Amino acid sequence: MLSRLAIEMKQFPEQYEKIEVETWIEEVGRVSTTRNFCIRNEKNEIIGNACSNWVMLDMKTRRAKDLMTLDGIHEFASGDIGLIQKPIKLGSIDGEGYDAFKVKYSDIDINGHVNSIRYIQWISDCFSLDCYRKSHVKRFEINYVNEMLFNDFVEIIGHEIEPGDFRFEIRKEDKIACRARVVF
Repeated sequence: MLSRLAIEMKQFPEQYEKIEVETWIEEVGRVSTTRNFCIRNEKNEIIGNACSNWVMLDMKTRRAKDLMTLDGIHEFASGDIGLIQKPIKLGSIDGEGYDAFKVKYSDIDINGHVNSIRYIQWISDCFSLDCYRKSHVKRFEINYVNEMLFNDFVEIIGHEIEPGDFRFEIRKEDKIACRARVVF
């Protein structure tokens, strides 16, 4: 399960431009792994980087598995450090309501919970088209906290903590589903 993700883009590829994505596992810890990404354009220039944390869940207990008990998993870690700061644990915020709605069929994945990309789309939709025309996202960071299911009521709360640096929470009833940061 994807737990945390950070993406930094220096520039975005042009429409139909071919890109190359390199990925590697940096480390395997007791409950999570770190996977890094490097995005290159057609000229082999680095245009973006990402870093993600993954947790392996026991599907019966819905608890994290102890990765130290899995034979051979550490052999996949290269030890090569990523090119951006790892995603951090984002704290809670007080902010204004940006949007509210119910989770629909098109929001869920094969496991019956909201697809991770949908959270990113919901947060991206909190900004106007004019905002994206004036600037581009430099860093996007998300922490997935609790899964959301079909028909859950979604509430998106946001706050600009300093110019161009926004924090968000997606809430379902009294639980936090995810926290995010967008920096322009």
